[in-house]
Amino acid sequence: GRTGAAWLAELREAASRAHQTMINDKVRFALVWWRHFLSHATPRTLHVSATGHAPPIVIFTDGCCEPSFHGVGAIIVDRVAGVMEWFGLNVWESVVSAIKGVTGHEQIIAQLELVPVLMAMWAWRHLFHLAGRRILFFVDNDAAKYSLIRGYSPVLASRTIVQEFWMEVARAQVAPWF
Repeated sequence: GRTGAAWLAELREAASRAHQTMINDKVRFALVWWRHFLSHATPRTLHVSATGHAPPIVIFTDGCCEPSFHGVGAIIVDRVAGVMEWFGLNVWESVVSAIKGVTGHEQIIAQLELVPVLMAMWAWRHLFHLAGRRILFFVDNDAAKYSLIRGYSPVLASRTIVQEFWMEVARAQVAPWF
């Protein structure tokens, strides 16, 4: 599934290089990741029918990348729990510089759009107590949204965020939709 898509892509790429016999750091990490995941993952419960199940949790996320300001935020609405909460944060310049260093790009909006999706999973995991609970995420950046849908991004910084998101989904046993 999407949880291991990025690391499976690394293994697939390595397998296609038949002439190379050395295992590089990316492949080594992918193998270690898969061993850890497969030894700790629990089966995910999927409900075929929505009848009798709680309505979905709705989460709106956003990131901004302006010359003088970088920020992330999210809003959650859970009608079952009667919850409406939000967060909004300035992203420290040291974090912005680190992301730019990893991506090699000045424009990091896709990563800043992914970060609040992962943060929402961390911040509101206590609301996902119902296994199989559906969560509707509204992400307004296509690169970020499609990376989440595929479970993979060719950009290492985005791929790392996406993989951690899908690990949280597996831990919480929820069913996200974008």
